[in-house]
Amino acid sequence: MLPGVGVFGTSLTARVIIPLLKNEGFSVKALWGRTQEEAEELARDMDVPFYTNRIDDVLLHPDVDLVCINLPPPLTRQIAVKTLGEGHQMMEACFVLKKKKNLSLYLTFLRVFLAILGFKL
Repeated sequence: MLPGVGVFGTSLTARVIIPLLKNEGFSVKALWGRTQEEAEELARDMDVPFYTNRIDDVLLHPDVDLVCINLPPPLTRQIAVKTLGEGHQMMEACFVLKKKKNLSLYLTFLRVFLAILGFKL
């Protein structure tokens, strides 16, 4: 069974990654935005059941096992440290997803990452 995903970020990258994750069979369980309004808007648009502007709310969500961070480096560091401290697995989508080749590379990376962790795809 694939892990439940918590997504950090509400940028265009998140709007691309969330549908990709869902198409690959992942369940996006939680979404974080810098403001409650940003998080709510994207959660509504992407059909994500839980949204917040509090980091810990995503990390402590009972259905989140994997965290995807789509943020600038200063915020990424803060969230990454907390994520690993909570014992979650983490991936960072820090490259620009402008070409289909990049999307394919991202999905390949995701599959390899999860296989290393022992998840069955």
